[in-house]
Amino acid sequence: MKKFKFNLEGLLKLRGWEEQRSRQTLGAISAEIDRLERSIETLAEERRYAVENWGSSNRTSFRPADRMALSSQLEGIQTLSAETNAALTRALKQRQEAIERLNRAARAKKVVETLKERRLEEYRADVERQEAKELEDVFNARRHLEKEAV
Repeated sequence: MKKFKFNLEGLLKLRGWEEQRSRQTLGAISAEIDRLERSIETLAEERRYAVENWGSSNRTSFRPADRMALSSQLEGIQTLSAETNAALTRALKQRQEAIERLNRAARAKKVVETLKERRLEEYRADVERQEAKELEDVFNARRHLEKEAV
């Protein structure tokens, strides 16, 4: 009997590749989200440090130039924070889309894997039927020879 051969093996490999690519994309987006979250935390720390540093060094005098410098620094940090938050929102949306793509790719691969398993089960059942038929033929041939010998 010939060996089992799955005709859609190429499709199964393609679906596996698509799933792997989706996983890599999701990993890259997750890494970007982590980077953006760390950046937001760093900006918040910079803002706290700037306020604390200004407050501790300027307790005795308050000049308009100092106030403008602090305002400018805080405004710059606030602008960067807003841009980073916007980028984080976009990255979170991209991650959700990547998760959906990964789920679709996994389901598509699973469909082909299930088909392969079913075909393999059919092949094995066919092999067992053929072996049983051959054994029955051998048994019947022996019984027929025994009847002729008697």
